[in-house]
Amino acid sequence: MKTPTLIFALLLSGSAALAQDNAGQQTAEAFVAKAATANLFEVEAGKLALQRGKDPKAQEFAQQMVTDHQAAGSKMQEVAAADGITLPQELDDQHKKKLEALKTASEADFDQAYLSTQLIGHQQTVALFDDYAKHGPEGEVRDTAKALLPTLRMHLSHIEQLTDE
Repeated sequence: MKTPTLIFALLLSGSAALAQDNAGQQTAEAFVAKAATANLFEVEAGKLALQRGKDPKAQEFAQQMVTDHQAAGSKMQEVAAADGITLPQELDDQHKKKLEALKTASEADFDQAYLSTQLIGHQQTVALFDDYAKHGPEGEVRDTAKALLPTLRMHLSHIEQLTDE
């Protein structure tokens, strides 16, 4: 796969605010809301890639994203509920736009577009979790962020390899 196309790079560059907003300590509620929304997007984008994708490596990655992020979502739901935090049940506007862009990508561009969203999304998610694992308030949410971080880093490494091919 090649590097992201200009359209998807521009569309996704607006997401840089997610990673930049992470500086300093955030509340458990703010972290969980951002993490859950990103997680929902990973699952939905992965399902879409399984339907529309043609590249076997992209499809394998998409299946891994659906499986791993559904498990992470369940864990986050459990932890959030224990702390009395309600998780978002739908995507925010930013993630809805990304998903819509994937839905409308041409068949020829779909796999590259999907992998582009995954690269940028995982860079931002790793930054989010890393920051919270280091600076978030002590407790179950922080412990969960620390526990999920190695898997997210593995995802990022995998997607970097796929986009460098």
